[in-house]
Amino acid sequence: MTSTTTSSMYVDKDALRARFAAAISSMYRSEVPLYGDLIDIVRDTNESVLNGINAKLQCSDATGIKADIERLTQERHGAIRLGTPYELRTIKGVFEILASEEARRLSLELLEKRDIFSDLLLSILNAAELQGGRLKEEQTETFIREALSTFSWQSVAAATFDQYQVLKAEHPILADIACFQSAHINHLTPRTLDITAVHLAMKRAGMAAKDAIEGPPARECPILLRQTSFLALEEAVQFRSMDTHGLQKSMVEASHKARFGEIEERGAAVTPKGRELYDKLLRESKKQSADAAATEVDAITTKVFKEFPDTWKQLRLQGLIYCEFHLKQAATMSSLDLDLRSGSILEQLLSMNVVEAVPITYEDFLPFSAAGIFQSNMQTDGLSKCASKCSVGVTRSIADPKGLEKAMDASISDLDAWYSAVQTKSIEEVGKRLGLTFGELMPSNAHS
Repeated sequence: MTSTTTSSMYVDKDALRARFAAAISSMYRSEVPLYGDLIDIVRDTNESVLNGINAKLQCSDATGIKADIERLTQERHGAIRLGTPYELRTIKGVFEILASEEARRLSLELLEKRDIFSDLLLSILNAAELQGGRLKEEQTETFIREALSTFSWQSVAAATFDQYQVLKAEHPILADIACFQSAHINHLTPRTLDITAVHLAMKRAGMAAKDAIEGPPARECPILLRQTSFLALEEAVQFRSMDTHGLQKSMVEASHKARFGEIEERGAAVTPKGRELYDKLLRESKKQSADAAATEVDAITTKVFKEFPDTWKQLRLQGLIYCEFHLKQAATMSSLDLDLRSGSILEQLLSMNVVEAVPITYEDFLPFSAAGIFQSNMQTDGLSKCASKCSVGVTRSIADPKGLEKAMDASISDLDAWYSAVQTKSIEEVGKRLGLTFGELMPSNAHS
């Protein structure tokens, strides 16, 4: 059997991911109808923004922007709740919470008893491992169905109501992780081109949207990530009630609040130099707005962030963002009027419109912003006890990358290295097409 024939036996990974993502989205919309309404708002806003941009560009010599609205709207992330190294290794995701000894013991006891992966799913994963990490078409639908059950909402809890109350008092997220029978989706996040417009539309639609957008202030040249959400829904849950002999005697009707709908506007990925400046300005804006009225915070933040350049050219020249470079038109060195002794050849090519610089989209989280989203969605009677714990995660890192790598049995990628590699590769490709080396295109002092 040839390698081509062998490869044709298996489902294309991109197609499989697309089908699984579509199934996840469909399931979450059916479970949280308000999320479907949010998707409609995001899609309408994205279409309006693109139409406005293209209408302006048609009045100039610039080329209009083409975009697949469905693809743009579906570019999202999500969150689920996991609690053991076994679940982490299987799902390749993590959300760990430090808890008291009692809460730790109880949560581990509950997690050890549950099994969020069906036997059929595990058998398919084993088969995929033997098949080089690939699935055959006849395995695909079963894989998606069984994997979806891992992430689906189940309204009958795995914990008793008393156990739930103990863990909720320690931390609402810990209760959400340990007390349920599945690693249910906590939220999904579509991407928008104008988060301010969507935020206002959410409020007009009667959604309980956050008061403010998390992340950098609105800019001409967006950087990093801006996020907002509608607040977590109160959902009916049944908890088991046990007698003194450990036998179930009844079901307790109660509620749980954790699942919400988030949206994001992604900007350019910043270099370490750019992140250092961003963090400095963020600290300064928080300091200046500490005693300010809520209505004054946005204005203070915007004023402080004026120190962060807001043109793509300055952001690039100052080494604050990563860009991908493309040759816009066929050209040869002999056809270009370049001064090989003066400055960066790449900058000359950019100014001549022979090469374009496209900011690389930021693909990570902002811990401070994410914490703001989660705190907004954990407004419970027990929040006062966990408030200090939440703020710790905001002000200093308590991440354990080595522990995460060990639990996942895999290494964690360095995003800065990834962005830099993409930028370097694009410059090398431009140079290759022009017969120039990376060093000839970029002077050594221009490297970010």
